[in-house]
Amino acid sequence: MSTRQFESVSCRYGSPMGRHCVPDLKKTRKSIRLFRVRLDSGGYDDGGAYWGARSRGVGLYCARDSEGDVQTVEAGSRVAAAFALDIPLACLAARIPYAEIERYCYALFDGRAPYPKGKDAADVHAWLALTPDLEN
Repeated sequence: MSTRQFESVSCRYGSPMGRHCVPDLKKTRKSIRLFRVRLDSGGYDDGGAYWGARSRGVGLYCARDSEGDVQTVEAGSRVAAAFALDIPLACLAARIPYAEIERYCYALFDGRAPYPKGKDAADVHAWLALTPDLEN
């Protein structure tokens, strides 16, 4: 049996659509836990909030900082979710292997992966620059 990812939502009339999110996790100075949300076949998380169905290969990722602030995003991988949410790689509680970051960035640059909405190559460079000791 796995641990619950979310607290149960107690609603008088049905489930809420998603969960309340904060606008910006970039201001946190502590660690951020980034994980894939487990959804049941109906599109509900383990706390009962409704997220809807996902396209094949696209998951719902949740970033939660040490104060409990939350943001969610649809992404194809954990590294793609970190980029889409502008999470500095040094803030992630569980590090993403450098090779995975490198593969994702090259896929963006050569067109094999789509850029998240509102992002471009300059954003990739800026995101990587937030973590100067990336290979260590």
